Amino acid sequence: MFYLSSEEVSKKWNISNRRVQFLASKGRIDGAKKVSGVWLIPDNVEKPTSKIKVIDETEDYLKKRNELKNLISKYVIEFSEKTSNSLLRPLFLSGLNSVLLYKFKKCSRDTAIDLAIFTFSEFQTIGKTSDKIFCDIFEFLVNEYSYSNPKDGISDLSWSYQYFNKILTDNTDEFSKTQFFTEKYMIDNLLNTIELVEIKNYIFDPCCGGGNMITEVLWTLLSKKESWTISEINKILSQIIGVDVDRNLAYVASLSMKLICISKINSWESLDKHKWKQILPRIYHCNENTLVGSLAVNTNLQHVEAASKMELSVLNQNCDIVITNPPFATQKGMNKVLSEYLKLKFPLANSDICVAFIDRISEYLSPNGIALVVAQNSWMYLNSFTEFRKKILTKVSFEEIIDLGSGAFADLSGEKSNVSLIKFLGKAPNPSSNLTYINLKKLKLNEKVKELSKGTNKVNITQSEILENENSRFDFLNTGSFRDFYYSGKKVGDYAIPMQGTSTGNSKKLTGYFWEHFGDSDWKLVSKGGGYSRWHGLNKYVVKWGENGEYIKNQKGSALRNTKYFSETKMFFSDTGTSGLNVRDKLSEQIFIASGPGIRVKNGKSLALLAFFNSRLASYYMRLLSPKLTIAAGYISNLPMNDTIANSSYLEMHARICIEAKTMTCMIRPNNIEYSGALLQILPNKIEEAALHLMEYELNCEIKKIDSEQYIDEYIQTVAGIENLDIFQMNSEIGQPCYFFDNNVSIKEAYIDREWAKATDLSGNLNKVKHQKFHLGSDGIVEYLSQKIRIHPKKLVLSVIANSEKFPLMLHKYKDLVLHNFILELFGYNTITGLQIDRLEIDDIVKSCSKRFTISTEILEQWVRGVFPIIHQDIFEGISIVEVTEKNIIKKEANNEQRYSK
Repeated sequence: MFYLSSEEVSKKWNISNRRVQFLASKGRIDGAKKVSGVWLIPDNVEKPTSKIKVIDETEDYLKKRNELKNLISKYVIEFSEKTSNSLLRPLFLSGLNSVLLYKFKKCSRDTAIDLAIFTFSEFQTIGKTSDKIFCDIFEFLVNEYSYSNPKDGISDLSWSYQYFNKILTDNTDEFSKTQFFTEKYMIDNLLNTIELVEIKNYIFDPCCGGGNMITEVLWTLLSKKESWTISEINKILSQIIGVDVDRNLAYVASLSMKLICISKINSWESLDKHKWKQILPRIYHCNENTLVGSLAVNTNLQHVEAASKMELSVLNQNCDIVITNPPFATQKGMNKVLSEYLKLKFPLANSDICVAFIDRISEYLSPNGIALVVAQNSWMYLNSFTEFRKKILTKVSFEEIIDLGSGAFADLSGEKSNVSLIKFLGKAPNPSSNLTYINLKKLKLNEKVKELSKGTNKVNITQSEILENENSRFDFLNTGSFRDFYYSGKKVGDYAIPMQGTSTGNSKKLTGYFWEHFGDSDWKLVSKGGGYSRWHGLNKYVVKWGENGEYIKNQKGSALRNTKYFSETKMFFSDTGTSGLNVRDKLSEQIFIASGPGIRVKNGKSLALLAFFNSRLASYYMRLLSPKLTIAAGYISNLPMNDTIANSSYLEMHARICIEAKTMTCMIRPNNIEYSGALLQILPNKIEEAALHLMEYELNCEIKKIDSEQYIDEYIQTVAGIENLDIFQMNSEIGQPCYFFDNNVSIKEAYIDREWAKATDLSGNLNKVKHQKFHLGSDGIVEYLSQKIRIHPKKLVLSVIANSEKFPLMLHKYKDLVLHNFILELFGYNTITGLQIDRLEIDDIVKSCSKRFTISTEILEQWVRGVFPIIHQDIFEGISIVEVTEKNIIKKEANNEQRYSK
């Protein structure tokens, strides 16, 4: 099969390139695939002739989950006064189980209620209840609950258990903290890669929870024919084993498996308690009721329904399939007994229970067994797991890792949801066999689900190659020319030393804005981080330092670090990297603290190194080294470097241009230490023209910076030997640079004006740095809008300047900024000593503004009284330096109580 680019197809079909890409992304073009960020279309595929309504299964699935949550909330409201909180969940679950049986037409209403009473008695509960409540709950669920098919209805049992964790306020048990159930699409993917035939030993889930995974296994096995006998079913059940530390949750798994079995036994005309008991799922809980659970080498397991017991050691090296989603928990907040056990039995797991389970699972597998695991990602990258990686890479044979990243769960966000689907064999690896890595971490949940079935974005690598990586990291994206440069020799640490900053012990008390402490020599200008800014900026913070840090020394919990290197420090960086590595130059006498650490240079040109730090290549490597997107000194030191880059006069020149351009934009707003009123002197006399002049000035400054950034990126990528195909890969990971976008995109001024206004504060300053989660941040409004609209920045700026009247929202903001700054000039404002005049009459201010910018005094007076205070408050972060009274604007004394969070 031959493939065409989307551009070639657009000409063939006589539609736009963008339309072809949209159709491909929506699955409307058969066989279309995305390779290194580029859509490839089969040459023989036909043009879609009509809109195809694609039912988004994910949206439908999430809708049903929300309906279940709403049902549970309604149930709690209905029955919370009729029973105790501790009984609400088991009553609901036993009721739902019976309602499903009733709706499956497997039993009468009376039998269903009797089974509800019986199954409720099997839960471990404290307290008693009347038979009437079972009837009430049954009727409630019969009327309020519905399901689309039996399989989904059965899965609602375990999801209900989890949702009660969030609703019941008295739910403080240790188990619930790690109960995050597995999404169906994950289980489907794991099972679709194996054949559930000729299982000689066991299928085991050591963390079975409510049975999401093993019920899917059972359903698959029982789908091979229409009807089964009880003996046939129990034979299959004998090979499927589930264990959980939470006895009640394990019982839910048993209920779910029984429901599946009953739905497949057509020979039973009606169900009763005797028949119910004949079905024997092998679901166990840990008799000791400990969180160690199936991590133990051996422990006594208790069947959740019968009196039978089993030794865990029976399963060692005896499982053909281990399928599980182990709990996610680390040292912080962990149960003490479990913490000590992990340190003793799994010392390489670094007190991470998920990592310990990966190790333990390998011991359950038979020689030809396979593990299917949903696991967190951090162990594959963090240096603290280096020794564990070396052990596991020589012990088992990995087949596939699908990196789902964050956002893989519908009900879970943050670092806990940063997961992969992992498949490995119990045997030692073959040096020549490939591990397949599929990268879906940048996609939204519904996109992850769709892409899983396509199997695109694959990288093949051997385990021996991973072992050879630095610290044996799973650097799937550090391949080809990226890998060549990374291992070419020197690192940033050979040229510069990133340093930790001082911890004040009380940031609220000892740090602030410079306008809170005009003229106070104890307060020093400080790098505090506080956002994303390349080259220059974020210079509005001060720290109470005194002569030699004495105020911080006296603060409990403080720690002075690297203070002797203040004079040698050349640049600062922000310690969070969600938007990419961003490094800035150092101002004279500026110091640094923990959230804005410093870098000192020992070899090479500091500006050349600064250029590298702010390059796209540096941020790409930082994403590889720090999957949690934390920018630490050690990660920066480990970035690749060579003499040519570190000593480049060319990079030095363009870094200087970037710094100067950024400094010029900082001079516009009075909440930056660089602010200067000099620009006001050259503005035109009409306020509209003055606003336009200031807007053009800021846009043109950023264009100069973007031009130099393009030259910097191209130079560094060339010197580093990064090949074009790898550059495409980098762009797909961190987003395309704005200078790559098309000049031919049509301009919609009203839309751009609205987006520009939404992305900026009242003074027109950018307050959003990115519009795509995994893309690098934008360092100015031109870059931001260019990225959002996908238009070349020069085309954007030329259009704005040529059609300025079509941008009323932004011109209004710049008018406000001009007038605000002019009023501060009347007070003699500067960023070192503050206001030189204590009071000005509003009438005099209005006259001065009217004379300077040709505005009517009536309009100006309304503006000064109504708009100026709002603009002023916004610019100075809620800590204003003047206030408006009935007749005057007066200097306001600094007061830390004014602080607020914007």
